[in-house]
Amino acid sequence: MKGNFLALVVCLMFCPSAWAARLLQVHVYASDTLVLRSSNDDRGTEDAATVWRSLQQAPIMLDEDFPSFTADSIDPLRTSLDGDVRLTISHVNRILAEATVSGLTLIRNDAQDERWFLPLKEVERTAAAAGLPLKPEGIGAEGVGLLSVLVLGVFLCVGLGWAVWRRG
Repeated sequence: MKGNFLALVVCLMFCPSAWAARLLQVHVYASDTLVLRSSNDDRGTEDAATVWRSLQQAPIMLDEDFPSFTADSIDPLRTSLDGDVRLTISHVNRILAEATVSGLTLIRNDAQDERWFLPLKEVERTAAAAGLPLKPEGIGAEGVGLLSVLVLGVFLCVGLGWAVWRRG
């Protein structure tokens, strides 16, 4: 019994707690009118720059109160919003990042699709306007440290579990 308690305590100390998803709201305003919105989620651990980078892959939908805007006549997979455009990413009532830019280009995968995305250049431009550094994708130094702790925790849990099971 004592061994089981010790194994449980060690596992709780070294194994990471569960990460809860965080619901994020993306809003795009053109001339102070909400034109696009979406809800995305993340693991709850991402910083604002990582969340902002997701605008390249996560679709932004037309707001139901805003009529569809016209795609580019030459390239129906693109459209542009003119004037001042404000983008916000928020969680509950807290704005995680916000940018205001002059004009914004959006792209989509199909001419009939109402899901729009930011092209990479616009992600970078709006991130700079929001004051966010865009880190290259992949595991950074902090990710490697977290991964090492996770691997160590798993090995300790398995090793202790095996030792307790063998004893018992």
